[in-house]
Amino acid sequence: MRIKKLILFLVAIFSLFMGTILGIVPGILAFIGGNWTAIILIIFGCITYACSVQIMIIIRNQFEEIGVDQKTDERIRVIVVDDEADILQLIRLKLSKARFNVSTASNGEEGIEKVLREKPDVLIVDILMPGKDGYQVVSEVKAKLREDSPVIIMLTSKTEDADMIKGLSMGADDYITKPFSPRELIERINVALIKGVKVNK
Repeated sequence: MRIKKLILFLVAIFSLFMGTILGIVPGILAFIGGNWTAIILIIFGCITYACSVQIMIIIRNQFEEIGVDQKTDERIRVIVVDDEADILQLIRLKLSKARFNVSTASNGEEGIEKVLREKPDVLIVDILMPGKDGYQVVSEVKAKLREDSPVIIMLTSKTEDADMIKGLSMGADDYITKPFSPRELIERINVALIKGVKVNK
């Protein structure tokens, strides 16, 4: 789509050039020389010029709208809750490079507070944490935000099927076990966002 618009934009510039060179300029020169048929060239050139300018304005506005949409997509807000500082640092680094807006919390209580305050698009939460664990975080977020709850991905070292079933049954959208691939995490976030229709607008 953008290539087609770029081609139209170049055609508009070419038409603008041709309208000026083949219409307006020769018409003015002919008019100065006393040739009254030159008015036709001038009218032709002006019409071509006006149409070209209008096309350029329309396409420019469309490009600006595309740019806004791209910037919006880049600001998907993610909150990561984990008591392991190295995990938080790794996820923040990788997701930030992928153009997510990332904030972190080191325990369940802080995570719940941030989610309720910031209302992110995505919540990534560990299960095993001191104080409120990941299950409690998911339960409280779901209970308080309801349909406004973010996409929730549980990222944990608990690999038993029973743990996964429990997390998903409580409302998590996905369940990833540690160790994990940052690239896979990003892809799973994107898939979860599409399924949950949580992309910013």
